[in-house]
Amino acid sequence: DAEYLGDIYQIADQRLRVAALVRHLWAAPVHRAAFRTIVADVRAFVTFANGLLNETNKLVAGAMEHLPEIRNHQVRTGQIEATTDEFRRLREEYEGANETRKEELDSRHADHEQHLKQELELCTEILGLVELQTGDAAVSKAFMGQELRSRLAGMLLSVVRQFTGKRSLDIKISSPEQYGFDPKDILSRVGRIATHFSNEPEFPGALAESGYYDAELLPRCAQTLRRLGALSTKQLDALDALATQASTAREALSLDDGLENEAPEEFVDPLTAELMTAPVKLPSGHVVDDSTIRQHLLNELSDPFSRQPLEPADVVPLPELRARLKHFSTTASQSSWVR
Repeated sequence: DAEYLGDIYQIADQRLRVAALVRHLWAAPVHRAAFRTIVADVRAFVTFANGLLNETNKLVAGAMEHLPEIRNHQVRTGQIEATTDEFRRLREEYEGANETRKEELDSRHADHEQHLKQELELCTEILGLVELQTGDAAVSKAFMGQELRSRLAGMLLSVVRQFTGKRSLDIKISSPEQYGFDPKDILSRVGRIATHFSNEPEFPGALAESGYYDAELLPRCAQTLRRLGALSTKQLDALDALATQASTAREALSLDDGLENEAPEEFVDPLTAELMTAPVKLPSGHVVDDSTIRQHLLNELSDPFSRQPLEPADVVPLPELRARLKHFSTTASQSSWVR
């Protein structure tokens, strides 16, 4: 099942094989039906999907650390022209180094190459797997659950930021194909994944709330993909619409900034100090936002206050408090418009 698959996925040596296996099983209609059944087991699916998203973030971050190092060594050895003072200094230092120092730099370069190849291969496989799964209506709905949608939004924005932002200047290397490095492919996969959620009403808000959000990111991604001819016109239109919706959601969020300072204590999550939207009661008696405790339970099945064992089913919704909180938020927001 998905929980077992999630446990296996944590074993480093097995990650690539498991990703390839899941992709193979997904291609068979009988197995795809089984995946839809697994989705009904929320905890198991969230564990598996959360592992995919976290792994993607880790792999992309790792690749972005290795790429500048590989570029620098290619400058040292003349594979890339030394066009700046910094590059010329690297070239001169290498040419003037003794054999021991050159061997040390060459060996370090070989390590960066090996790690980059492994990380890019696995990253491409995982993104392909996420793209396949989120293209299915049942699975994409599961990704829009409270436990996953913010993680998905953060992963997508993080990758776009890495591959279209200022740091993207550091990823230009000679012969990228020998490392399996294809920025166009990675960005295209991310763009297609995002379009799978362009009609999901809660996804723009998840993007807007992400710490990686920047109003320019999604438009820049769409512009890059349009220039590369990597997505269809329909997909690009969907990405444009998603960017607009996220921007609108961000503006709405800015109106709510500081509401927690005006709110009664019972409306504020004690763990995050943020205004709650879906308050729930824990066995310890404490009240937190549903998204907060679900995020905590991804890492540890315990009550964060008492440290006693806690299962998702032990969490009790508080509809009356939620209604009062919604009324407060609506009234406060309308007041901010007047001010």
